[in-house]
Amino acid sequence: MVTRKKVAVIGGGVSGLAAAKAFKERGHEVHAFERTHDIGGVWEPSRSYPGVQTQSPKDLYRYTDLAMPDDYPEWPKGPQVHAYLQSYADKHGLREVYSLDTAVRSMTRREDGAPGWTLELEDQAGTRSEDFDFVAVCTGQFSDKNVITHPGQDAFVAQGGTVMHSSEYTDPAMVRGKRVVVLGGSKSATDIAVNASQN
Repeated sequence: MVTRKKVAVIGGGVSGLAAAKAFKERGHEVHAFERTHDIGGVWEPSRSYPGVQTQSPKDLYRYTDLAMPDDYPEWPKGPQVHAYLQSYADKHGLREVYSLDTAVRSMTRREDGAPGWTLELEDQAGTRSEDFDFVAVCTGQFSDKNVITHPGQDAFVAQGGTVMHSSEYTDPAMVRGKRVVVLGGSKSATDIAVNASQN
């Protein structure tokens, strides 16, 4: 018999949805928080760059209890993954446990001495504190931009150059007709280099 706990899940991406589902199906009281306007994490369209797709085949990049649709290609595109995550949330009734546009500002040990944590939450109504027995932090390693600066960057920008993070590349028209350098060599860098060169 599981003792029912009040559980907070921070994040509405792939891991946050899985955690919320696991706690919910075991009978816990789940409160999930996503700081943006929709679930999906890095797959949410406003956070994705044009042409983003999985780097794993669809049969490996899925939840065990929900296959990706048969008509999806072997390497699903970003909008398809986002739709898949939406269908997972619908299948498990997760929308009812999520508070969107709600940021977790801090997490501290409960002052009353009870086990657990106090979260400071901020939404459009303001800031409030709430106690939880358990907190799952599912914000992922890509939840915040890793922005670097380079010598000469200020002069480059002053002369009309643009420096942007991959999350800000939302439309190929942004780079059309321009000389572009992409710094980095992992997934987003290679995807954006290909996309920018085709436009």
